[in-house]
Amino acid sequence: KAPALRAFLLEKDVAADVLPMVLLRVRRTIGELQVEAATALASDADSDVVVKRSASVARKANKLHEDAACAFYSESSPGILLRLAAPLKALLARVQELLQTYEGHPSLLAIEGLIRKIQKLRLLQTTPMGVVTILELLLGRAAVWQEAACREVSLSAHLRPLEVIVVSLRERQLLEWQGLRSVRERYWERQGSKYWLHLVGLLADTTDARALADELLRFVRTAPLSQFKLRMQM
Repeated sequence: KAPALRAFLLEKDVAADVLPMVLLRVRRTIGELQVEAATALASDADSDVVVKRSASVARKANKLHEDAACAFYSESSPGILLRLAAPLKALLARVQELLQTYEGHPSLLAIEGLIRKIQKLRLLQTTPMGVVTILELLLGRAAVWQEAACREVSLSAHLRPLEVIVVSLRERQLLEWQGLRSVRERYWERQGSKYWLHLVGLLADTTDARALADELLRFVRTAPLSQFKLRMQM
């Protein structure tokens, strides 16, 4: 087993080059979780109050999203799913309680199924866009129940935290549209960082200087526009 295990381990020099990139990603994810936690506290405090954002607050929020670890459409956002855990758990418990009285009700079963589907979403592989889409589907199914529900069986108190999260996500989406191009460029630049390993292997395996020069030129010529500068720096 030892030779097979060594095949998956990086050489010491290569690992030293890759480690800063790994630590940067971890740092960005931790920063995102802290931002999402602070946003959750603010949302809980002001969930019943509608406040208009001033221009300065909007600019600060836009800057915050530009510096975030993930883009709305491209990467995961663990903090959002962590914020959803408690409201979804409470809503699921209430739906299961109602199912004991209204056994087999299609609206309640649909709500229960969607909640369980959301709870199974992969923490590091679900984009904010994916989260807001399935949340709006859940709220739509819940609206069907709400249309016929009396006050005693209403789900409005349990749906309100989810509605607040959806509104905040849609607001974030609008803010990020302003800088969507720069966000995507930064994303593809980060994606291009994986070619460091390719270059390290190329330098280690190629002994002919001319062949190495040809490979390096091809590496630059075939670069996407968003990664051309990064590959030149490499």
